[in-house]
Amino acid sequence: MKNINSKLENLKYNITYFERSYSRLKDMFMIDNELLKKVGDRISLLEHLEKCSDDLYDFVYDIDSDFEDYVFNLNDQNFLEVLKRSLHNNTYKISAVIMTFNEERCISRCIESIKNFADEIIILDTGSTDRTKEIIKELYPHVRLYSMDWADDFSICRNTLIEYATGDWIFQIDADEFFANDPYQLKEFLNLFYELPISPLVISPTIVNHDGKELSLTKRIFRKKDNLFFFGLIHEDLRFKLEERGSDLKHLVTNFVIEHDGYKEEFIKLKNKFQRNIKLQEKMLSIEPDNIRWYYFLAREKYSNGCNTEEVSSILNDGITVFQQNEVSSNFHMLSLLLLAQLYNQRADGFELIRPIAQEIISLYPNCIDGLFYKAISDFTNVILNLNQLAESISYSFNNIDDPFSEIYTTGDHLYNMLGNIYFSAGKYDRAFQLFSLIQDPKLNIEVKNTLITLKNKIEFYLEESKVESLR
Repeated sequence: MKNINSKLENLKYNITYFERSYSRLKDMFMIDNELLKKVGDRISLLEHLEKCSDDLYDFVYDIDSDFEDYVFNLNDQNFLEVLKRSLHNNTYKISAVIMTFNEERCISRCIESIKNFADEIIILDTGSTDRTKEIIKELYPHVRLYSMDWADDFSICRNTLIEYATGDWIFQIDADEFFANDPYQLKEFLNLFYELPISPLVISPTIVNHDGKELSLTKRIFRKKDNLFFFGLIHEDLRFKLEERGSDLKHLVTNFVIEHDGYKEEFIKLKNKFQRNIKLQEKMLSIEPDNIRWYYFLAREKYSNGCNTEEVSSILNDGITVFQQNEVSSNFHMLSLLLLAQLYNQRADGFELIRPIAQEIISLYPNCIDGLFYKAISDFTNVILNLNQLAESISYSFNNIDDPFSEIYTTGDHLYNMLGNIYFSAGKYDRAFQLFSLIQDPKLNIEVKNTLITLKNKIEFYLEESKVESLR
């Protein structure tokens, strides 16, 4: 009986259960429209989930078949009692925490986006010299504002904010970000999952950068009772047990959106972020040299700051070697491979270096379509190279025949046509048209021109359609 009660209690997280319950409610003789709406709302709430850790899957997606039969074989009255109980949630307090340093351009935007779901907003300023603190005090007197001298350590600031927080949930957001969804939906979502009997629990909104890139495993929301802390001078890592490096965290990844524009070039230059970041990343590499995370971030910072690609590639390869030696699961292995492939793609001979990287991405991370992209680049470049070599070889042999003979075209028009097509396929259009112009046979000449006219019409149609789309 105890096991049944526990399973009944955990139904409130399960979207499969609510979808089946919704169907059963609609089939009942007397439809309770208010209850039907509540179930529909719960389904909509749970649809914010994108994925979860394996040990959370049963809670949110799966139901033991025997238990499922038990629940849905209950008579209507008992079924409704179970359903109503599964819709009940308690209310929990949310602490939104923010670090600031010269954020006068964006701090109001950030606070406005969270004020309707945060029970308290706590800001730790690290030495602003602009109007950041004045704006907070004047416009948001309810915000708890603290100050701390900057000590080249983001984790100290993050952990201090956790200590200041009195809420059940910690919602960590940066001043150059803003929450972009319905705040009440997030609050309901957090009220629902606070009692999930798995810990340490971390919820990730999706971060959308100004360039459209999305980050899903963001680890921005967590329960204070789980005693999590940040580690790292920069690109700080949320951890439970230090040595586990976050591998012991249980994740719910959602489609709630935080938008971020702090890495626009003008803002980075304004705050001199690259020099600061590189300095702190190099320190982290000396503190935890067997963690690929710090190699990746150092390489990314140096690449973004225009450092020598050979140096960046060397850092990435060192990190990948460390990863292979330790055999500890890390998302930064995939990210390192992708950045390395991006670097090699900028080299003339890079397609050969990309090939094994693409194969490794496809093998280890089959859901990452960038592996297929880089494989296509490598294979396509190889095909083009072979086409050029083929054309050059045929051209050389043809030009060195003193008395050419042919039963097709004695003038060699068929070779001019074939070589023109090869060069055209290889993207060498000037050479292709030069060869097409040497064709003397009127019939073959018309065939070539008709093919090119068809292509020209398709290009013009595409360009016209693209222009129309851009005006909509």
